[in-house]
Amino acid sequence: MVLYQSLAKQISVHDDAALLNRMNQICTLLLNKDVLALIRTKPRLFANMLGNTESLLVVRFPGQPPLIEVNPGKARISDIPAVRAHQPLTLKNVRHQLAANGTPFISASALAKMRNNPGEVEIITGRLMTERTSTLAGYRHEMLLLITIATAAAALSVVFLIRRGLCLLYHLAQETAAIDVRHLDWRI
Repeated sequence: MVLYQSLAKQISVHDDAALLNRMNQICTLLLNKDVLALIRTKPRLFANMLGNTESLLVVRFPGQPPLIEVNPGKARISDIPAVRAHQPLTLKNVRHQLAANGTPFISASALAKMRNNPGEVEIITGRLMTERTSTLAGYRHEMLLLITIATAAAALSVVFLIRRGLCLLYHLAQETAAIDVRHLDWRI
């Protein structure tokens, strides 16, 4: 159980760091002078950047409709407090919650400056952790199977060793039982 919890925590930290790395990459991309034109002409570029159907990306000016909304999994976008522009993103900024189907969902939000725009843009990114959940479930099932097999092997070994160890005691008991009035001269 300790090994399982340790692995789950390490995978979670890795996933959180990957999410923040994506956020930093998008913030850097927004510093490009032609980013608004790129957003308007090639919105699918951002969908392809996410790499799978479980990721979420929303780029918008605060209080306005999204410039980009990539949400193939139709995840509910909750209100996430945004990290201020130029403030470093840390693992504490990643929000963990459960999706409607019980799968873990991680998300983060940050404000970023754009090169040709005086205001800030809000970036919300998230990911449904289906792969992590199935990986951990597979690991858990393999551990339980291994523990069951090891326990059965240990139980059979214990039975064999106890019988072997008690064999001498059994023979001693038989020899002792064979001593009677007629055989008082027998040695044990």
